[in-house]
Amino acid sequence: MLDFTHIFLIFIIIVIIFIISQLVISAIIVGATRKLIANISNEKVKKYTNLLNGIIRIPKFPIILDTIQAGYDIISKNKNISREYKKELKNLLIKRNIIKN
Repeated sequence: MLDFTHIFLIFIIIVIIFIISQLVISAIIVGATRKLIANISNEKVKKYTNLLNGIIRIPKFPIILDTIQAGYDIISKNKNISREYKKELKNLLIKRNIIKN
């Protein structure tokens, strides 16, 4: 039978795994945003949108939200990116409460 110590250790392990997963996801988002901005194209914007859409829970750390918003600002102002891709990314970010409508 599990006593309090075992339950507490299991809880701590779960919390640590959750924190590590959020840090890994954060690193992936920051890296993808930097890579996208360095050489922006329709194909990269589509891949970026798919990446963000595939993440079940985007960490709400200020640096992550600021990074995504900065990436979106650059994409939305770039005349070489299709309106369709801009709109798809915007709708996703609104749905995820990262940007306001």
